[in-house]
Amino acid sequence: MRLLVRLLVVISRSVVLAAFAVIIAAVLVQIVSRTFLPRSPVWTEELTRFALLYLAAAGAGLALRSGDLVNVDLFVGGLPARARTIAMIFSGLATMVLAAAMFLPSLQFTSIGGLQTSPALGWSMSALHFTTTLAAGSLFVFAFARVLELLMTPAAEVPPGAGGAD
Repeated sequence: MRLLVRLLVVISRSVVLAAFAVIIAAVLVQIVSRTFLPRSPVWTEELTRFALLYLAAAGAGLALRSGDLVNVDLFVGGLPARARTIAMIFSGLATMVLAAAMFLPSLQFTSIGGLQTSPALGWSMSALHFTTTLAAGSLFVFAFARVLELLMTPAAEVPPGAGGAD
């Protein structure tokens, strides 16, 4: 399981890095073309939106793993160690249920995207719709890993507000 999580971390970080690079390049093209050319290319805005969706989809699982997702830890942080661990396990299980519920519909949504193309780039929308599958899959795997980690860690060792490991 640890190997799978490490592999998913590397893949997710690579996707986030690539998405950032695409966003920076597209915005730079947009700025240069608006400043020095009579017209700016239409495709840069669409490409930026696509990259932003990939950034969010790949980054959500990483944020869950590192504990950087927005959460309300005032309640959990004030609980005794054992209750805190139980609450965090419940939270991980709830995330897994939500991600699992999203997964099959996301596959259908991705296949529907094959029937459409993006207006400016002419790309298959299934490439864009795949971000829902990516988000659901990474959230499920990272939540599952977190639940296993919590089950194997003594409750006294789980610090208040502990989100995950990097």
